[in-house]
Amino acid sequence: MGSDLLPNEQPVHTVALDAFWIDQFEVTNAQYRQCVTAQHCPEPPHGYSDRHPNGYYSDPALANYPVAYVGGGGWLLPLGG
Repeated sequence: MGSDLLPNEQPVHTVALDAFWIDQFEVTNAQYRQCVTAQHCPEPPHGYSDRHPNGYYSDPALANYPVAYVGGGGWLLPLGG
């Protein structure tokens, strides 16, 4: 894990993970928005993303990208950047 490209991603190192479950299908920002609108899922936090200054979740250009920074419905979604 890590990178030699950016100082905040250093040092490159090995990470050990405990066993975990992963869903078979990704949930897109648009699909998660439907869940929020139906009041079944919480609004995602307004997380910082240096790659998406207008917001990752609310940017219409990213509607079909996997949702990130959220969890719910008995599952957790990965953090993304």
